[in-house]
Amino acid sequence: MINIKNILIPTDFSENAARAYAPAQQLAKHYDAKIDVIHIIPTLRYFNDDLDTLNFYPEIEEDLYSRFHKKTSGKMERLMSEHFNTELRGTGIIEIAPKPAKTITTYAADNNYDLIMMAATGKDEANTVRGDITEKVMRYSKVPVLSADHSTFEKIDRIMVPTDGSLDSLQALSWAVSLAVKYNASIRLFYVLEAKGLLENEGLKNEAFISDFENVYERIYDIVENFVRSSPNEGIRLKKETHEKGKFIYGKADNAVAIDMDVTIKEGVSAHQAITKYAPEHADIVVMAARGLSGINRLLLGSTTEKVVRHLELPILTIKNKQD
Repeated sequence: MINIKNILIPTDFSENAARAYAPAQQLAKHYDAKIDVIHIIPTLRYFNDDLDTLNFYPEIEEDLYSRFHKKTSGKMERLMSEHFNTELRGTGIIEIAPKPAKTITTYAADNNYDLIMMAATGKDEANTVRGDITEKVMRYSKVPVLSADHSTFEKIDRIMVPTDGSLDSLQALSWAVSLAVKYNASIRLFYVLEAKGLLENEGLKNEAFISDFENVYERIYDIVENFVRSSPNEGIRLKKETHEKGKFIYGKADNAVAIDMDVTIKEGVSAHQAITKYAPEHADIVVMAARGLSGINRLLLGSTTEKVVRHLELPILTIKNKQD
């Protein structure tokens, strides 16, 4: 099962960034994880590529960075002591780099973090739910990213996993099962029948698009069973009960955990609109793969994920596919 032992939280020391601290602690307690916090001091050349024309000498830059680092170190020490319990508190990290999002994702991957957890926005408010830095981290990180604002992770009851009927989209399922086991939650697989008929060539009968949902349910179950068979190390089994409901069984017989699972299918003009409309009333967290189907006349789940990230206020956990 997916286990979380090392969590990395990016911060710019703003009140918005601080919204991730309490949920991160709540999640860390369930997994007995440690929390590190990282702050990126952007280089001056990040703001102005023409510093040479201003006679801005390298030694002046180095002196400024040294001062910034010293000042920031004090802020980081206070942040760690004020916001994180001793048993969960890890290390405060300060990096100087031109591109904050790239530095965060690279640092997390190079240092084997299990999860990046961050607030939706930092100092710079955005017109969308999530700010520019958060979106970039979620788009490019090889490490799973959980974005949560105004949320609690003391309790999670309902986990929603959007799928486009591909194995790629189910890369998120292992994480959903892990959360379900830790929180005694249920899992809902969510599929959108789009208006332009994206089901062609995906093993479904053409007449299923409007009326024959049963074929779609069978397709989803086939994909889930395929995922379970192809991932024996995950320790997950599927028990089908009806065409809409079933259970995921995790663990060996004596200590097996049964997780309630259902498949929900909705018609919609677009997948991301259907997800953002349905999720707020039916889920506590959305767990999504970063990429799904590709090819002509098929919706890229990656595009859907980015749109959902922009517009859904619920906590979202994005998982990069292994081949990516």
